[in-house]
Amino acid sequence: HAIKKFDSNGTYISSIGGAGFTRLADAKKVIKKLVSSADLTKGANFGLMKWHSSARMLVRINSAGASNIYNTIDSLNASGGTNLDNAMRTAQRYFSGSSSPINPNASCQKNFLIVISDGYWYDSVASRIAENLYKTKGIQTFVIGFHTGGNSNYTKLAKAGGTYPDSPLYSSNWQHLYETLSSYIRQAISSSLTFTVPVVMPGISSSDHLFQSTFTYKKNHQWKGKLTKYKLQADGSLGSSVWEAGKLLDNKSESSRQIWTIANNMGISTSLNNFTTTNLSGLKTLIWENSGKNPTDTEGTDLINFVRGLDAYDEDADSNTTEKRWKLGDIYHSRLTVVGAPNADTTNDVNRTDTEAYYRYQKNYANFKGGN
Repeated sequence: HAIKKFDSNGTYISSIGGAGFTRLADAKKVIKKLVSSADLTKGANFGLMKWHSSARMLVRINSAGASNIYNTIDSLNASGGTNLDNAMRTAQRYFSGSSSPINPNASCQKNFLIVISDGYWYDSVASRIAENLYKTKGIQTFVIGFHTGGNSNYTKLAKAGGTYPDSPLYSSNWQHLYETLSSYIRQAISSSLTFTVPVVMPGISSSDHLFQSTFTYKKNHQWKGKLTKYKLQADGSLGSSVWEAGKLLDNKSESSRQIWTIANNMGISTSLNNFTTTNLSGLKTLIWENSGKNPTDTEGTDLINFVRGLDAYDEDADSNTTEKRWKLGDIYHSRLTVVGAPNADTTNDVNRTDTEAYYRYQKNYANFKGGN
């Protein structure tokens, strides 16, 4: 709707409303404000997809994405429907293709989709694609409803994309839309954090590497930890990733892990892998000792399975408590220590009997060193 103002002679003076205050105009205003904010763009690369009955990438994700979006956004017109299936297929192809913005050597890189819609969509594959992107590539999908109350598909998509309950959120005006998007972008920028000092280990066999721990913050959820080993180049620059411990652990099934605990006089096996539901009774006694609580077998089983790596508490709210979860937690305010092959010295010098080297000699450390 629009209100037009005329003088007493019928001459047009001005108008309010109309095209200048459409939902699309509001969205353009918000996006231009976002991509021109140095505070929001300095820590992230941006891209833009247009979707309606079909979908296509207007601006590919890159360091110049924000400025390209600013120069492109005014050319958009509203048309077609809200076919999110096509949009998510396009996103999946983009992130999986040769022009994907994902750097395989940057394990701490995070990628996000922010889906903005002012209507309802039919979801035959959209949520499944969001779940696949999240579980296989770590790409999270935030969901925003603009000038709409939303429906169950908004929540379904957010859960599949790993952002529930932070999303979906609904905005009824451009100011709230800007605040919502700003919040999501800041969360994305700050999601990979580190509170440990990188450790450089030169001079060791197979050395000249740097070890760095990071973690992904997620409100009201487990924090996802990573530990990456990087190669250091001859000139001191950082080379490619050698391995990432979180991913290696994620590829290991919970049943194949060797988890041991001290269990003296509790009727628990002293084998290398004794933290299992087979030892439920004794473990319950140990875990809840002096707590004043008498846990049920279900509570004990859930905790054991969670520690071993199952989603026993249904964190992703998909009603499946036997699927695997990310096993490595946040390495927070910790000092990294590399444990490698034994390489300490020994001595049988009777004048050095008060040294660790002599102690190691007495305890046959040389045999241990040679065998490892």
